Amino acid sequence: MIHDQHTPGQDIIDLRDVVEERDLIWAALGIVSAERDAALIEENENDPRGDDRCSNECVCTVAEKIEAQEYEGAWAMIPMLADEDDSDGMWEAADLDEDDRFFMCNVRDLASEINGGIEDGAMNEPVMIHDRYFKDYAKQMADDIGAIDSEAGWPACHIDWEAAADSLQMDYTEVEFGGHTYWWRAY
Repeated sequence: MIHDQHTPGQDIIDLRDVVEERDLIWAALGIVSAERDAALIEENENDPRGDDRCSNECVCTVAEKIEAQEYEGAWAMIPMLADEDDSDGMWEAADLDEDDRFFMCNVRDLASEINGGIEDGAMNEPVMIHDRYFKDYAKQMADDIGAIDSEAGWPACHIDWEAAADSLQMDYTEVEFGGHTYWWRAY
C-alpha cells in the first residue's frame, strides 16, 4: 500500500500531499507497465508472422504515458486500472491495494472539480477544509491573523462563528473528495 495519509474525511487535506501520493502510485504502476510493455514489444519483435503483424512502433505503452505525466490520457485508464478483481494483476504486481485504487479514483474525480487542475491548485492554494471543520477553521484563522484574541473571554465568546464561517466560505469553492465535502480557496 502506498496511499496512507490523505484519506477523504480528514479535517484538512493538503493538495501537495495528494499530488505526491498520486505520483507515487503512478510511478509504481509505471514500473509494472514498463515491464509488461517490454515483454509485449519483445513478443512482437519475435513474432514469426513478421509483416503480417503490427510493427513494434505500434505497441502503445502505458509506461510512456505515465512517465511523461500525461495524466489526462492516463486518467482515462483509471476505471480499467481500478478493476476490483484486478484481473490483469496490475495493482497486485505494483504492490498496491484497494485503498490505493479508491484513492486514485477519488483524486481523478477531485481533479475534474478543481479549475486549472490539481497541480495548479496545489501550487496556488493547497489546503482543503472539511465542511464539518470549517467553523473551527474560521475561528482559528481569525485568531491567527489577530482579528480576535482567543484567550479573551469577551467579545470572542459571543461571536456568531457559524455566520463568520459562512461569510469566509464566500471566498472558497465547494469540492467533493471521496464522498466528503471540502472547501478549497480558488484564486
